[in-house]
Amino acid sequence: MRRLSLVKVILPIALVVAMVGCEEEAPVTPPEDGTTRIEYASTEIEVAALGGDYSMGYVIHNGIDGIKPVPQANVPWIKNMRADESNIYFTVDANPYFEGRSTKIDLKYPGVDVPVLLTVSQAAVEEQMFAIELVDKDVSTCTTKIVPQDAEMIYVAYGSSVDYMYEMGIETPEALFEDDFNYFNAFAEKYESVLVPFMLANNFAHIGQKSVTWAGLSIGNPFVIYVYGITPSEDNTSYEIATPIYHIIVTPTSEDMLHIDFEMSYEINGAEVKHTVKPVDWTGAYYYEYFPEGSNYYYPEELEVTDTYIGSVISDWQQFMDVYLNFGYSGGAIMDMACSRGTYTKSEVLLANTKYMAQAYAIELVNGVPEVVSVPQITYFTTGDVPQSNMTFDIAVENCYVRVADIVITPSTDDEPYCAYLLPKVHVPEGSNEDIADWLLANLSSKLTYGTLREHVNDLSPETEYSLMVVGMFGGVITTELYRYDFTTEAAGEALNSVVRVDIGGPYSAAELAEVDPETFADVAMYDDYGYYIMWAEMITQEPTIDMFFHHYELSKIVELGNEGIVADLLAKYPSKGVTMLSGRNDIQFVMCGVAMDSRGNVSDLWMSDPFSFNLADKRPREEFLAKFNNRTTSAYKPLAAKSESSLVFYDVK
Repeated sequence: MRRLSLVKVILPIALVVAMVGCEEEAPVTPPEDGTTRIEYASTEIEVAALGGDYSMGYVIHNGIDGIKPVPQANVPWIKNMRADESNIYFTVDANPYFEGRSTKIDLKYPGVDVPVLLTVSQAAVEEQMFAIELVDKDVSTCTTKIVPQDAEMIYVAYGSSVDYMYEMGIETPEALFEDDFNYFNAFAEKYESVLVPFMLANNFAHIGQKSVTWAGLSIGNPFVIYVYGITPSEDNTSYEIATPIYHIIVTPTSEDMLHIDFEMSYEINGAEVKHTVKPVDWTGAYYYEYFPEGSNYYYPEELEVTDTYIGSVISDWQQFMDVYLNFGYSGGAIMDMACSRGTYTKSEVLLANTKYMAQAYAIELVNGVPEVVSVPQITYFTTGDVPQSNMTFDIAVENCYVRVADIVITPSTDDEPYCAYLLPKVHVPEGSNEDIADWLLANLSSKLTYGTLREHVNDLSPETEYSLMVVGMFGGVITTELYRYDFTTEAAGEALNSVVRVDIGGPYSAAELAEVDPETFADVAMYDDYGYYIMWAEMITQEPTIDMFFHHYELSKIVELGNEGIVADLLAKYPSKGVTMLSGRNDIQFVMCGVAMDSRGNVSDLWMSDPFSFNLADKRPREEFLAKFNNRTTSAYKPLAAKSESSLVFYDVK
């Protein structure tokens, strides 16, 4: 990105007035043959590097009364050309180059066929009009001190990646000036502001000596910081360039980062790996990650770690941060969730017979944002083999009706992992059990399960054939034969159940709940700051059931989805088994919607509440909320009432 946020400074407005120069006229001799002829007082004029307003005298011999010549120049830096009875006048822009330049002005007049040329020569700037000093630099920011020679001149100070310059084809001072002007002017128009005061107020332009901090730099990527003076129009709605463009190029390198040693060791037992990471002489936060060979983030061992690679790590981390920052998480909260401090130890199952790259790097808060501050340290390790297993499975599908079924999978041993998959039979490929097992491993996610699996499913489709498949799996390796059980659901009928009501309580402060139970409510603790509150909801049905679905929708969503869409959305996303925690936004009107199933999985009519809203200013005591959740075994802590986790991998393509 080219456009960057700068430190905001509100400054007064000053105007730069260009100097006016003129040349004295010299006497001329009229022609004796009666032809029309024009003569300049002088055929050459020298103008200052800063430009300004100039004039040159002329004489017309044997001219036409009342007709004045028309001056012409084929360069954009000569403008405002006009003539009166004895002089031509023109404005010369400031020279943005560090070399002199020249052009010619021609006078057009009836009957004069020979060019009447005035050579305009503009000097190069000999004195340094701006000094740009690099005061400080790290991997993502730098600070410059800008000192103008003219303390009252308004000047633009801005920055851009060199890549942006190439992408936009900015190869000349004029092109850069035009790109800047269009950008600043678009912003001013958006906010209905006068251009030059807007630029000053928003740190695009400055007056006097300034220290400016630039963000968005990255390792190995050149960043240009440039300065040039401007002359505003009388109404401040436009401006012209008044000086050459001065610049420096800043390229962060790994030398700008900390070099921290991380001791990383691994205990490997087949596909199971115990990671241990211990920072040396670093007590702050750090991030540890690893990738299998072949992934986009894997960096081959034989390659030297370059600034380009380090820059990509920083860029990936910044994108990771942006996601959570946009969700409203504070920088400190993100670090608490993502980073480690001190010695880190974790055991987990990875892919068997696979080489991994692991890296660790220090993280610090910079202006409230977690940033990478040390060179990533990289290690490598390789997992071992996974043996085949003699484990077998008994599969039972009970109480199978319209949309519900109870699944029981009993392995012959409780200490070996397996995966269970449920999907419509039509989506299971043809082939041997071995081929199907390979297809499951390659195309579907895997959730390792140990011991007997008992699962109640309530998201089946009526009159549909399903395949329940079970296979031993560990470290991405299939360890047993595939076991399969096919069954068919019933046709739908009228539901023998209905929703009586959904009780709602609130609003409650998420921050206050996090104070007494930080483990449960840490993810929602910041809700208060962003205008959100916590509430509880509980469905009451005509007949007892564990198959109930409810959620709150904004009024606009009710109109968008319609009744059928709401029912489909509830069944797909919002099952509940008890009191459920929900969130809402201050003063937004919601409608609670719910359906319930009978014992055979038939769906009731849609129940909808009257519109309601809460505001955290009217918060209720947190003890009231917590009392609803004293019995955790029948309650569900689900901030967004999302679909609950299951050991069964279920795919129902409707």
